[in-house]
Amino acid sequence: MQFLPLFTLFFLIFAAISASFVSSELSDDSKTLSYQGRLRALRLAHSAYEQRLYKRHRIKQKGKTESTKERSKAKKEEQLTSKGKGRVGKKGQDRSKQTQKNYFRIERVGSLQGAIYLGKCALEDTDGLWLKELAISYLNAVYGNVRFIKEMKNPNWAEELLSFIIAREKEAYQKHKRFLPLDQLCPEGEMGSNYFRLIRGTSHFDPLLGNGFLPLEKCITFKGNSRAPIDIHFANPQLLVTLFGVKGYEQLYYAECQKLMKREGIKKKDYSLDRDELKALLGGLFKPIHDRNIDYKYRKDQRVKPAYDPQTSISEEIVHSVWKFASSRTSVHEKSKK
Repeated sequence: MQFLPLFTLFFLIFAAISASFVSSELSDDSKTLSYQGRLRALRLAHSAYEQRLYKRHRIKQKGKTESTKERSKAKKEEQLTSKGKGRVGKKGQDRSKQTQKNYFRIERVGSLQGAIYLGKCALEDTDGLWLKELAISYLNAVYGNVRFIKEMKNPNWAEELLSFIIAREKEAYQKHKRFLPLDQLCPEGEMGSNYFRLIRGTSHFDPLLGNGFLPLEKCITFKGNSRAPIDIHFANPQLLVTLFGVKGYEQLYYAECQKLMKREGIKKKDYSLDRDELKALLGGLFKPIHDRNIDYKYRKDQRVKPAYDPQTSISEEIVHSVWKFASSRTSVHEKSKK
């Protein structure tokens, strides 16, 4: 019996050393996978970018592209020839139907500028609470019919998720004076297992048919900028419904369609109604808090196509036409190890 305490002590020491060794090995394996995943994703991003450049070069060499003026001239000639028949386009569609089909807000769905910038929520701005409530409604509208969201059976999932994100972003800003990418966060509980599915989104989505869903950072974002939270030029139809209601969106939709129909050769920056036009059109639906949080300045579309490593889901991005790489995305595997 006198050897029992000594044997127990040796057993505990051996167990502690073994646990430390196993933990170290798992950590090393996780880091190795992360580095390998980043390099594979970076290689894929380089390849995709070079392929795009090569295709553009080949098209220019073969002369298959027309200049902007030539395309505009050809389009006008086609419209003039079909005007007597009351039709526009090869398929003979009515002009108003063609305009609705090509409504610019549908084409701009998925733009990074279309996300609600929630920096005010973390900085305790006076409009932060209103923005948070708007974002909760928007997330419910975008993801409410997603299968794994329905399976959670938690009506407060959006509020809980957003409260967690805002708290973490606020903490990060206080410590480092910058916000974290959303994929560096990971909530606990049931949402934690589905969070990266929201981050990833689906390859294809149609806001009208309800097919697929946007990546989370194209709905809400904390990426540093000084603009107002809502870019009116890239706000998609669902965001406008959340912002102004169905009636307000319908008024806006028809007004913008009429604007595009009446004005030939209109520039992209003029597609959306401006501040004065919005106020005159929406009347009481357009409130001062809307005016304070809408950005009316047009900025070119910034679409980013990340390349994903299939083994770790780490991604790398090439932004615009320069070799500028975003920070590597934390993979589902790495998060699960933590």
